Amino acid sequence: MAKTKTPTLVHLNPASLVMQKQVRVELNEKADKELLASVKKHGVMTPISARLVDGKYIVVAGHRRTTAAIAAGLETIPVYVGDVKDSDILALQMIENIQREGLSLNDLAQGVKALHNGPGGGLATYTAEKLGKSNGWVSKMLLIAGGDKAAPNAGITAKLLSADKIGDLESAYMLTKIEAVNPIVAQEIADNIENETRASIKKKMQTLKPAKAPADTGETEEDTGPMWRWILKTITAASVSKRDQPLQAAAIEMIGEQLGE
Repeated sequence: MAKTKTPTLVHLNPASLVMQKQVRVELNEKADKELLASVKKHGVMTPISARLVDGKYIVVAGHRRTTAAIAAGLETIPVYVGDVKDSDILALQMIENIQREGLSLNDLAQGVKALHNGPGGGLATYTAEKLGKSNGWVSKMLLIAGGDKAAPNAGITAKLLSADKIGDLESAYMLTKIEAVNPIVAQEIADNIENETRASIKKKMQTLKPAKAPADTGETEEDTGPMWRWILKTITAASVSKRDQPLQAAAIEMIGEQLGE
């Protein structure tokens, strides 16, 4: 088996480095200004990571530091140049961003999803190992990112995430679960999200009941059986922690009663 070459530390002009698309999408102006001020005063203290491709140095991790160094007018910065596989680039970016401020929950979740669906991915254990996180953490990230079959149409939660109005993973996870069972309750929570806490959302989840069917108006009712069977199927297929298993079982039982099964 060929040994991986040890990264080489070199000093390069930051303006000569090539920066490609990375995980971080939303900008944190305050954090970026603070980083720029630090780089102007102290320089880049932690080397960035890059790989050499066709004579060009491609930044693998350290995009913010590179951008700050260019803005600060630094002539050179420390760079670790090594052999990095395509399948490892996203993982390295994710690890760096997890350890830093400025990455929204939505960006983080979408990054985890991209890594999970990328080369060699597909299993929560693989993604968890790459990121140094638990399988449960990865599963929750995939759920809120829309990467889990249990919540393919979590529109209410997705809108909050896109607007950066919910930044707590547990809250977003519970709201996604609530939305799958009762979108009306989920919308009520979303409308009052600024006053909601993880504890208040958890309380609503514990007392959650499926949305009631419309009252009889004398008109021909739409057959809601397929919808409830779809909800039942998605909840049953969801991977949940031991802590959430009683809630899952209660939801399954209530939906079964709704279907008369």
